[in-house]
Amino acid sequence: QYVFRYISGHPRPVNSTKLYGSDQGPWLDRGITGSHAIETFFRNIVGGFASSRFHRPPSGLGLSEPSIQSIRTVRKIEEIVKLWDISPRMDLLSDVEESEAYVAAKEGEQYVVYFPKDGSVKLDLSGTSKRYRLKWISIKDSSWGKVRNIQGGDAITLETTGAGGSLAVLY
Repeated sequence: QYVFRYISGHPRPVNSTKLYGSDQGPWLDRGITGSHAIETFFRNIVGGFASSRFHRPPSGLGLSEPSIQSIRTVRKIEEIVKLWDISPRMDLLSDVEESEAYVAAKEGEQYVVYFPKDGSVKLDLSGTSKRYRLKWISIKDSSWGKVRNIQGGDAITLETTGAGGSLAVLY
């Protein structure tokens, strides 16, 4: 978000052309693992980047199973929420620990909340009385999980239900 603020006077697309991180790369001692690459990819997408891609092995994941599932997950979300219609809105989250969750929204209409790991946060829906569908999607296998209806009008608690990263999509 620092970059977006820096270029705000002359806005333009922000891209990430090489996401480093793999479990065999040269930066393992610095924590730049395959998990780091996946987390960076989703933070970029939810953060409003125009594009983001994985670097080739051995320094990146390339077109590996984890990167394919990440791209597939984003494409499935994009069938419901057009990512160019939402913007980062961390102010809508409360009871959130550092790096626990990230949210992009078109307030009152659509929300995408990314959880790198398991967690529980509150999402402020007090500005709307709309009824939403809430769908969870797993990053590991791009599968949709449970679906339920949510009523706006107050803050709701979003809690992950499985191991690993996931996203909650409200629309």
